[in-house]
Amino acid sequence: MIDFKDSELQHPQTKMINFIHLNIDNIHQARQIKLADKIANVQDIIANPPTAWSLDRRQEYLAWTAQVVAGCRGTNPALEALYDQTLAQGWQALGQPPTR
Repeated sequence: MIDFKDSELQHPQTKMINFIHLNIDNIHQARQIKLADKIANVQDIIANPPTAWSLDRRQEYLAWTAQVVAGCRGTNPALEALYDQTLAQGWQALGQPPTR
């Protein structure tokens, strides 16, 4: 861990380190928000899908969310487990994923 009070660190270096840590925290938070958003969206697709969306379109959306969530894995195990459970419910309600 870096001691931000280390007198050897120059002011610009300290600012850069703070910036990097802030961005890492923001990325982590953004991934958690993305996970929560995909959970809510899958729940909506199951319970209240857009009227113009066909079954195929809804299944494609579920498959797409799985790709998005794959990029967020390792962020929040509880949200990931909830997403997995919600996605499984979606596939149960809508049938198996489309094969392409």
